[in-house]
Amino acid sequence: MREQVAFAAFCMGALTLLWRAQKRPASTSAAPKSAAPRTHELSRRWRGIPAPFFFQAPTAEAFVAMDVRTDDVILSSLVKGGTTWCHKIIYLLLHGIDDDGNVVATACETVGCKGQVYPDATVLRRGAEPDPANAPQTNNVRRQLFGEWTFEDDLCTQPSPRLFSTHLWGERLPARLLQPDGHGRLVIVLRNLKDVLTSLHFFRGEPKDGWLGNEHGPGSMARFIAADCPNAFGSVFDIVRSHDSLARRMGERVLVVYYEDLQDDLPGQIERLAVFLGASLPSAKREAIVRAVSFKAMKESGDMAVIMRKGGVGDWRNHLSKESWAQFDAAFDAALSGVALAEPMRRHMV
Repeated sequence: MREQVAFAAFCMGALTLLWRAQKRPASTSAAPKSAAPRTHELSRRWRGIPAPFFFQAPTAEAFVAMDVRTDDVILSSLVKGGTTWCHKIIYLLLHGIDDDGNVVATACETVGCKGQVYPDATVLRRGAEPDPANAPQTNNVRRQLFGEWTFEDDLCTQPSPRLFSTHLWGERLPARLLQPDGHGRLVIVLRNLKDVLTSLHFFRGEPKDGWLGNEHGPGSMARFIAADCPNAFGSVFDIVRSHDSLARRMGERVLVVYYEDLQDDLPGQIERLAVFLGASLPSAKREAIVRAVSFKAMKESGDMAVIMRKGGVGDWRNHLSKESWAQFDAAFDAALSGVALAEPMRRHMV
């Protein structure tokens, strides 16, 4: 396939704004716009999944081996599935808003205040060399986008409770988290997969191969529902199945949040998260968080506005034919029939 809009484009737009918001200065040297790959055919894989251009395998391995604390929070979400929204809610619950509803000034000095910083996008520690598997020019772009945040010196030294947001899933999450007697809590964020596909398709402009394919490639639909999906982090069907298995295995240490439920009852879902995290939530704090994470407020804040498209539910209905969506439904049924975490999505798929 030739050049298409890919997850790299998502990262280049999203993380540019994140980088600008971070405290640590990034390199000032400019990198060519073409430095980051823009193809869905990601040739590099890590533990079986396609890896985006920024991926740092040594850090990803360190994340898997991390000594998880009892109060650590791991947020695992789909790409374009509500990561930024849920990250901000959790961050404000844990560190950003006090019980009187005031912004905690010192919290804005820490990594994650302005938005998620993925562990696998950071070098291991200050002074460490970037992953040699990446082309030098892509490492320049990664540094420009993420600044100088590191895994061991910044993400791992967050004040407790630490928050790690990631698109990694299954056995690629910290091993100590996943063990039956493990530590830490896992928040899984899911969204109707039709809206996930739609958001990916339109983000940063439509891909050259369109929805259903042309001379440039097979199209967004075919790539998304393929058994061996070439998109970064792999098949959403595999991810949902894996999340379902983890939810059953880990029991009370897992909370599943659906994007649509955040839309339907934001205060109620914030309350649910607070209970799960053991965070205080007097009325003043709850009201302040609701205001801070409204779509309008987040767009106007500028922190991560570039990665927020419409923030709604059901936009997929405005695109493609019934026949095309029937093809999606067939793939969904074949992959996820009987999977408990997939069932709530169905009411938003009709």
